[in-house]
Amino acid sequence: VLNYIKSLNGNKIYLYSFSKSSNSYNLYSSVYAILLLGLFDEIKNISINEREEWANYILSFQDKDGMFRDEQLETHMSENGHSWGWYHLLPHVLIALDYLDRKPKYDFTKILSIFDNKNITTWLIEREWIKNPILVSNEIMNIGVALQYSRDYFENQKAKKIVDELKNWLIDNEINNETGLWGLNSTVFNAVKTTYHILPIFIYDKDVPIDINKVIDNTLLTENSVGGFSPNINANACEDIDSLYILSMLQSSDIDLTRNVDKVIQNHLKWIYVNQNNDGGFVFTRYSKFQYGDQNILSSKKDESNIFAT
Repeated sequence: VLNYIKSLNGNKIYLYSFSKSSNSYNLYSSVYAILLLGLFDEIKNISINEREEWANYILSFQDKDGMFRDEQLETHMSENGHSWGWYHLLPHVLIALDYLDRKPKYDFTKILSIFDNKNITTWLIEREWIKNPILVSNEIMNIGVALQYSRDYFENQKAKKIVDELKNWLIDNEINNETGLWGLNSTVFNAVKTTYHILPIFIYDKDVPIDINKVIDNTLLTENSVGGFSPNINANACEDIDSLYILSMLQSSDIDLTRNVDKVIQNHLKWIYVNQNNDGGFVFTRYSKFQYGDQNILSSKKDESNIFAT
C-alpha cells in the first residue's frame, strides 16, 4: 500500500494524483495521501520542514469563509454538494491538518451562517429524511464535524450550542426502534449507511446513545455470501466501510455477539483482498471504472487502483 501511495507522488512532498492514469495533482488526493500515511503511522518519517510544506499547501486552499476550494475541481456539485465537494472535503482536511500538527487559518463562517436565522432543529426538520436519508446524514456529518472542530479548536460557543442541539435532536428523532439505526423508513442497508455518517459525531464526544447490541445485530445482516457488505455480491468500498466502521467502533458487552463480529470481520478481510491490485492499491468496485464527484481528474479506469478506494 505504501508503495502504491508513493507511485502517485509528484515532485513535491504534497503533490498527489488520484490514480496512475490521472496526471493532475489536486487537494483531494493530497489529503487522502496524508490520511493513508497517518493510518500506517508514517507521518513521523516525514521531516518537520516537509510537514510544514504540506500543511502550507493545504492551507493555501482555504478561503475566509472557512471552506477549502481547489479551483481545478470546480463542478456543479462542489459548492453545495455533500456526497462530494467542499463540505465533504472539509472533515478530511481537518484530520489531515491534525496529523501535520496544524489548524485552519479561519473558522467555518459559511457553515455557522446557516444557523444565523434558523436553529438547527428547524434545519433538521426541513431535511429530506424520507426521500434521501443517506444524503441527509452526509450533510449532518460534514456540518457536524466542522461544528465540533469549531467548538474545540476555535472555542466557538455558538458552535457548541448548535452541536448540543444537533445531538439532542438526533437522539430523539429518526432512530428506528426495531433496528436501533438512524433511518426510520429505510432498508437495513440504507439505515447502516445513514448511521455511518451520524455515529462518528457521538463517538467523537464519547457519548453513544443508541442500543449497541441491536445496532450490531442489524449491521451484521448486511454481510453477503462473499464477505462484503451489500445486497449486491460486488460490494463497493463505501458499502464495505459503512458496515465495517460500525462493527469495529462499537463494543458489545455480549461475548457471543463480539465473537460473531470478530468472525465476520476476519471473513471480510478475504473480500478486501479481492479488491487489492498487484500495485498495492485498491479499486472502488471490482470490474468497474470509477469517477469521483463527476470529475475527470478524480477518476480511475476499469479495475485500476485509486487513492480514495485505498
